[in-house]
Amino acid sequence: MEDPILYVGKVEHELTQFIHEYGLYLFMVFAWGCLFAIAWLLFRRRKSPPPIPASPQTRAIVGIMLASPGMSSDADGGRTRLIMGDAPDSHNTPG
Repeated sequence: MEDPILYVGKVEHELTQFIHEYGLYLFMVFAWGCLFAIAWLLFRRRKSPPPIPASPQTRAIVGIMLASPGMSSDADGGRTRLIMGDAPDSHNTPG
């Protein structure tokens, strides 16, 4: 069995010969490929932004954080219970 280092040396030599012979062509392929990629990025059709919510209530619901029924926060004025279906003025106390 051949030593792996000798095999790597042979592969490196073949690769070096290939680059010396066809290096200019490889460079041109990569250069044109980069130009096409840049042009594609600049001129492609972009996705449209998401639609604007139709009502202020929709915007408010999106901004409310999700919480479990037992959680309450003074920072949001108890509005976390709206997602769970409770009315804001009714406070259910466990017990």
